[in-house]
Amino acid sequence: AKLRVTRYTRHPQLIGFSLWAVGHLIVNGDTASLVLFGGLLLWAFVEMAVISSRDGPYEPPHPPPARKEITAVIATLVLFGIVSAIHTWLGYYPFGG
Repeated sequence: AKLRVTRYTRHPQLIGFSLWAVGHLIVNGDTASLVLFGGLLLWAFVEMAVISSRDGPYEPPHPPPARKEITAVIATLVLFGIVSAIHTWLGYYPFGG
């Protein structure tokens, strides 16, 4: 079973990836960042279009069990903490300031 977010969007991972690329484009204005993150953002959009055209009309899956949703939220928070700590350790404080 998939997570509840897949009932609302067909491509949750690619949308998350796109948001990640946009966030990095906003804070990094140099050419290298534009090429890297802009290229990855373009790739994600193209991939969403290709998948949607290949698979036809979207049919949302049945809702998953609550336990799976809770596990996903906990895993997301842990991963967010790890990524934030790595950014801070590298000298890029991810929360402004």
